[in-house]
Amino acid sequence: MFRKLVVGMDFSENSERAVGAAVAFARATGAQLVLVNVLAGSPEMRDATEDDISVRASIEQRLREFSAKLAADHGVRVDYGVVEGVAATELIRYVEVWGGDLLVVGSAGRTGLGRILVGSVAEGLVQQSPVPVLVIGPRAAL
Repeated sequence: MFRKLVVGMDFSENSERAVGAAVAFARATGAQLVLVNVLAGSPEMRDATEDDISVRASIEQRLREFSAKLAADHGVRVDYGVVEGVAATELIRYVEVWGGDLLVVGSAGRTGLGRILVGSVAEGLVQQSPVPVLVIGPRAAL
């Protein structure tokens, strides 16, 4: 049923918990993982500076190393991608363009003013995603 799991990965504790859950799911189902990092901003709206290029290269290197370690340690197929824009929008676009059967994301579980000010990627995905979304909360037992 699930052949490709797209996982939002920003190297936070919450996203690493989502990766852990996705690895367990992939091992049980034989699915491939794709770790996707969304850089804030839009390349169409600005010229890329050397700092932007350096940040992207650094994130790609971290994802490459992290993916290789996951594959070696857990025996799962892992790929990665870096996109730019608004997190929920770009994760959905990634699934639509490159395929994916399930989106997996971590959530900080913010409420009240913190949620209003920061927003909720998980909520946006649940409302707009064309595929199921698995949200791993900060207190989920894994």
